[in-house]
Amino acid sequence: MPKITIASVTTGLSVVAHYNPESIDMSRSTKWADPFGDNSSAASSDDDSGGSSGNKKPMNAQFKGTTGFSLSLKLIFDDYMDPRDQGPGTLSCADSLNVLNILSFPDETTYPPAVYILFGSYTFQAVIKKLRFNISAVDSNLRPTRATVSLTLMEYFGGLGKQENPYLF
Repeated sequence: MPKITIASVTTGLSVVAHYNPESIDMSRSTKWADPFGDNSSAASSDDDSGGSSGNKKPMNAQFKGTTGFSLSLKLIFDDYMDPRDQGPGTLSCADSLNVLNILSFPDETTYPPAVYILFGSYTFQAVIKKLRFNISAVDSNLRPTRATVSLTLMEYFGGLGKQENPYLF
């Protein structure tokens, strides 16, 4: 069974999850504005009119576009099973955490540090907004052997086209 993969757009580094996430939360917002700049004309529940809209007129809403998707997920890395038995390219828990840390940290050559999230036939290009590790087990050398990683990503296009993505089919 294919596992979710996080891969750098520029460096070739990638992490294959030991287990697929239980759920993936995706959201997108729309932007609205008053073309006349008079949002005070919209009736609100906290006005002084005693609940009556009186001479208030509805807001002149103008669609201004959408934001990119925001994606949140939790990944589990567990070395109970040998990672090499979980498929090609699967790293140990500690190595996976190290690569994720590198992928989330910008440097002068890869700013912003864009990544691809690959699951099934879906590819999502993003930047990592938030990365959180919860390490729940370590070995005798204090290397993590079990961890949950919470990721929040923001869709990012950055001018990269399909020809630059080796993971698109």
